[in-house]
Amino acid sequence: MPVTYLLNLSDWILDWLGVVHGFPPAIFTAFALVVLGVAMLWAFLRNPSLNVSYPDRHLHWLHSGFVLALLFSVILSSYYPWYYAWIVLFLCFVPNAAALALTLSLAQLYRSLVEQSADDLFRSQSRVFLPFFSLLLVSWWLTWQRSRGSALFRQFHG
Repeated sequence: MPVTYLLNLSDWILDWLGVVHGFPPAIFTAFALVVLGVAMLWAFLRNPSLNVSYPDRHLHWLHSGFVLALLFSVILSSYYPWYYAWIVLFLCFVPNAAALALTLSLAQLYRSLVEQSADDLFRSQSRVFLPFFSLLLVSWWLTWQRSRGSALFRQFHG
């Protein structure tokens, strides 16, 4: 559903800008599958081997599993909102404000199961997915700033 929402959002923005377009959904879905494949490769390569003694090895695997579960749910989710509920299991071990906001705001998507117009569906999905994507971008940016700041600190002080 978020993939179709992002496709609808890009169509709405391009229409608002007056740009003539005709993106087939297959291109957007292929891009989403490539992103999921890269994330799976990242998750596999970033984790320590299972036979190596590493103190926080289980946390790396949980974080990678969380990222894959969230990406899979967001990119390839079905039409029904209750499929997002399994993300809550990972939130017990990997705190994430964006995923928590997504799971808490999904009750609004039950309206989409009732017949409604395309504009109403777009507005109700915007109330769920725009805060999720915004929080996700802000958290990634803050993590990047923190890691960049610690690298600068090590460069000058150590």
